[in-house]
Amino acid sequence: MPIPSSLQDLPTQAPIDLSGLRDIHIPIAPSFWPPAIGWWYLAGLILAVLIGMVIWRIHIIHGWRYQAQRVLYHSFILHANAPVLLARDISHVLKRVLRTIHPTAKIGRLAAEQWADFLQKEVPHVFSKEEAKIIAFSTYMPHNRVITVPASRLYRKTRLWIRRIKKEKKHAHYHRRHS
Repeated sequence: MPIPSSLQDLPTQAPIDLSGLRDIHIPIAPSFWPPAIGWWYLAGLILAVLIGMVIWRIHIIHGWRYQAQRVLYHSFILHANAPVLLARDISHVLKRVLRTIHPTAKIGRLAAEQWADFLQKEVPHVFSKEEAKIIAFSTYMPHNRVITVPASRLYRKTRLWIRRIKKEKKHAHYHRRHS
């Protein structure tokens, strides 16, 4: 077929009947719910990270308590029949706890009587005067000395003392000195 030289030379056709055609239907847009699998993976990853951060934070805040209670338990198992040795270990554990809580305090320099008073004042109503003195003076007692306080009571009260002690805020000592 020859190529027409102008538009007027194009053959005209009869009009096309469009009445039988249907309207164009646009497909339905994907819904927001349920999300695609990639969004579920992303939500799961974010949730896992948040749970991990909470667990890590709890471990940082309370990890020293768990560690102290674990050491205390092992000492109790080892020295259940020797209360003086248990009291000596309790004294060492409590000094380690206090060095963790109050890093600037001079806990190691407290004499036996001062140490007993400190134990009673730091967490009141846990140790009796007698129990605090046994813990404080245990370093100087012979290991076979008979004491009136059973080892199980020293162990229970020390666990309670560790649970009740409050950790000092990070910069609380700064604010007390400069206010």
